[in-house]
Parts: sequence; C-alpha cells; structure tokens
Amino acid sequence: MPEQQSAAAGWVGHVLAGHRIDALIGEGGMGVVYRATHLRLGRTVALKVLPPALAADLDYRRRFEREAAIAASLEHPNVVPIYDAGHTDGVLYLSMRFVDGEDLGAVLQREGRLGIDGLCAVLGPVADALDAVHEAGLVHRDVKPGNVLLVRAGRPRGGQVYLCDFGIAKGATAAGSDITSAGQYMGTPQYSSPEQIEGRWVDGRSDQYGLACLAYRCLTGEVPYPRPEMAAVVYAHLAADPPRPSRLRPDLPVAVDAAVARAAAKHPDHRFPSCSAFLDALRAAAHAPVPRPRPRPRPTAPYPTSTPPPAPPHLPAATPLPAATPLPSATHRPAATHRPAATHLPTSGPPAAPTRRITPDEPVAAPATLPLREAVDTPAPDEQAPGPTDVRAERGTGDRSITVSWTAGGPQDVEYKVTRLTPEGRWHVVGRTRSTSIVDGAVTPDARIPEYAVVARLGSAVSGPVRTPPADDPEEPPGGIPAVRHLAATASGTLAFEWPPGITEAMVVVRADRLPETPDDPAATAWKITNMRYELDGGLRLPSSVPLPCHVAVASCRRVDGGLVVAPGFDPTARTTVGA
Repeated sequence: MPEQQSAAAGWVGHVLAGHRIDALIGEGGMGVVYRATHLRLGRTVALKVLPPALAADLDYRRRFEREAAIAASLEHPNVVPIYDAGHTDGVLYLSMRFVDGEDLGAVLQREGRLGIDGLCAVLGPVADALDAVHEAGLVHRDVKPGNVLLVRAGRPRGGQVYLCDFGIAKGATAAGSDITSAGQYMGTPQYSSPEQIEGRWVDGRSDQYGLACLAYRCLTGEVPYPRPEMAAVVYAHLAADPPRPSRLRPDLPVAVDAAVARAAAKHPDHRFPSCSAFLDALRAAAHAPVPRPRPRPRPTAPYPTSTPPPAPPHLPAATPLPAATPLPSATHRPAATHRPAATHLPTSGPPAAPTRRITPDEPVAAPATLPLREAVDTPAPDEQAPGPTDVRAERGTGDRSITVSWTAGGPQDVEYKVTRLTPEGRWHVVGRTRSTSIVDGAVTPDARIPEYAVVARLGSAVSGPVRTPPADDPEEPPGGIPAVRHLAATASGTLAFEWPPGITEAMVVVRADRLPETPDDPAATAWKITNMRYELDGGLRLPSSVPLPCHVAVASCRRVDGGLVVAPGFDPTARTTVGA
C-alpha cells in the first residue's frame, strides 16, 4: 500500500491532458482522484485517473467515453458536472467539478447517526439525482457514503449535496463480465443488491437497494449486515431478512422499518417504483406514530466457527438473460406486459414531462433529450453571439468516437453548446465547451454519424443553431425497423451481435428443434433485452435452463406510442445454432 500511495503522489506537479495536478485527494480500487488546475481556463477541477489496465482495453475505452458523454449530458443540480474525459499517454482520465467539502462517510464518522429529517435532507437530493441517472440510461452500481459529497458551510453552494462516480468506472453491470478480473463484480459488498452480486439483470432498482442500505447506515450508524467475513456479508444480502432500523433505534416509527424493508427487498419487483418514491415514504414515516419503547435486542451472534456460512453463488462469465416472457406479436402491445412494474431502464421516445426553455447555466432534472428549440437557446433578434461556422462531425481513426468540430465566428471567448439529433427526432445535449471541438463517445461505432447542432453563448447573447449536414437514412428491412445483424454464439451459450442504429430493444427467440421462423413463433421462448444493457456487458448468456444444442434468432423492437413493436422477421445473419 505505501508503494501505491507513493506512486499516486508521484503524479503531483505533472501535467496531464492540459491539467496541472496539484494535490492527491483520494485513492480507491477504481482510480486516484487529484485536485488539478485546467491550465487554459484557470479552473480548479477534480481529476480522476483510472488504472492503466483499463486504458489498455480498447472496448473499455470506448464504453468509458460513451458513458462519460452520457453522464456529461446530465443537467441535474445534485450530479457532479463532468467537464472532460478521454485517454492520453496510456492513461484514462475524467475531469469534473471540484467539490470543496467532505463525503457522507466522514460526516457519519463524526456524528454517528442522523435523524429522519437530517437523513431526508441529505438523501433526498441523492434520490432525485439517481432517478435522473436512471432516466439517462445509466446505473450507478456503487451507492455508498463515499460517493455522496456535501459542500462545506461557508463555501459557494454551501450545504449542496452531490452524487458522484456513477457508472463510468465500474465496468460491466454483471458480476462475471468485468473486464479487469474474471469472477469479481464491481461495487461495495455492504451496499450491493442481490441481483448485482449474482450477476443478474441490473437496473435502477439495484441503486434503490443500495440507497436503502445507505439510509440504514445513516439512521443506525451500522451497515445493514455487519459480519466478520465478506462471504457472510454476501450471503446475508442474498438470504437474510431485510434490515429494520428500529432494532437499533427503538425510537423510530415502525413505518421507517416498512419503507427500508421494501426498498431493500430481495426481488426488484417488490421495491418502490423509483428512488424518490422511497424517500417520499421515509418523509411520511417521520410523522408516523412512534411505538412504545422496547428493550434493545441482544446483538446478533456471529456465525459459529464450526459451521461456516454457505459460499456465495458462482458468478457467471457473461450476463444471463432474464426470465422468459410471453412472445409479443408484431403489433402494438402495452409496455407493461414487457417490463416489470417498477422502474426500468428508459426506452426511446419523447419524455413525458413537458419541455421548456433551458439556458446553459440552468440545471434540470429531466433527461436532456429535447426538441431543438428547447435543447438550444433561442436568441432574441438583437442579442446575437458570434455563431460557429463550418460545423462537421467525423469518426476518429482509432477509437471510432465521433468528433464534432467547427470554426469560431469571431475572436471572443464564447461557450458552445452541442446537441445531437436522436433517431426519435429529439435533440439530446452532448455537452458544453469553450474549445471548437467536442468528442461524442455515446454513438456506437457501427451506427451512422447523427446530425449535430452547435450554439454559441457570450454573456446573455446567444447565436442561432448551426447544424451538420444530415446523413443518409439507414436501410430498413420490411416492417420499417432496422434489423439486428451478425449473431454469433459460443458453445456455452454466450451471444454477441450488432445493434442497428436507432434500435434500443430486441427480442431473443429460442427453439429446441429448429431455427425460429418468426418472432411470434408459438413454440419458441423469448426474452426482451435493451441496447444499453448489452453495450455495458459486451455479451449475453443463455440461462442454464435452456438445453443445448438449441436454435437462436434475434429480432429488433421499437417503442411506438408507448407500445412495443417487434419486427416481423429476422435478418438472415441474425439466426444461429448454439452448442451443435
């Protein structure tokens, strides 16, 4: 450990990607965080440097930049803003706002535990931020005290609560598909959900489980399952009863127990529909009747040495498909029949909330996917900033990310806001910059280059949007839905295929006797999967309950007016046999 700390401190004084590293802030298993100065802008930032082993993996670099771009587009007052991300000299780095404060772990060490009102004041903004992260298609995967930052009193934004370090440095969402070490999962065991530990399907409800464990820690001063061995902690998350704070805090209303137990339910379907709904239940519990004092129970005895706890389940090497669902027809069907009743990863389509005018300095909790007139600032006729010219978008030759560049319209130091046109016809905020280029890593290498718009802002003056030339429309098979292509499988049942542009969901269809002919084949078994899930994991594995050999096909799906539309057929390259 001293050698690692010495190596981390050795970066102080060096310049990395235009940042002068000033001091070491913290160090963990997924990187080192420094206080640094952006030399060109003269701005103090927090610079996270990731392990070289991750930078050496081209697939991880692509996923890291894609998720960093998504995270940078989040405009939420309780999400630490990301300024830049990339790789240079064999190092992956992430530049974000420097928060002058302390993390929640330090607060709990000093104060011991919080009351319900104090808990809701801290975790309420965290819940809102997590819901925004989930709406953007990310999963945090590591909700814990160290990732909740509180600005010191007396500083700018004093009392502000920030959520940091979400998703972009955690590898895959499945236990066995982490690119750094097979058989391990990324996260903190004391706050990890059962599905994350087992390598099952992970969505925003997994973060809600971690938030419930964090709430328990804040109320009681202890983690939910204090055990002497890590294997015992893992087993408790899988099999023990949900934690109840009143066992250590008899003064708490029983409604607090009910809220925490529901958010920490073993099955995701039994939890609240969102993290904010969980916090609303805690706020309501604060005014519930307090039970009569009862004696404090004896501490739970540790596992006897003669009877060790059962070993945790085997962690798979790739993400298994979720439980099979009935096959949909190729026509509209209500979305509720294809996804759990609780919060799930977002689907494509316009946001339900009404759009409104957004300025570059105004944080919003809604997803940054808007019409062009809302995603950019519409200038008044007499308030024009020097707009950009010659806006273009090109793929890189190395990592295949898209670089959007333009020519400045004048010598002034203006701020540029860049948006991307989605396949659904909405404008998504890519980020802001004062340079004349920005890298968008959120578009997969096999997708066509989308259309971008760039707006300049100088004080209160804003230019009109300047757009890149639109690309040609992709070819679509009969039915008007781009097809999944190039399905390949290993003998163990791990699937890999290419997502077409504009498609966020697909149907995996399996038959035992022959190749499926259509997606609604009555003799087949089917699973619905999402693009975000696949891109994060890099592979999908057939459940062990599917006997091999078997025949597999994949059809594209699309959300239309809230219903799921499945392509009527398969691309010829999207059918294969597994384990023959």
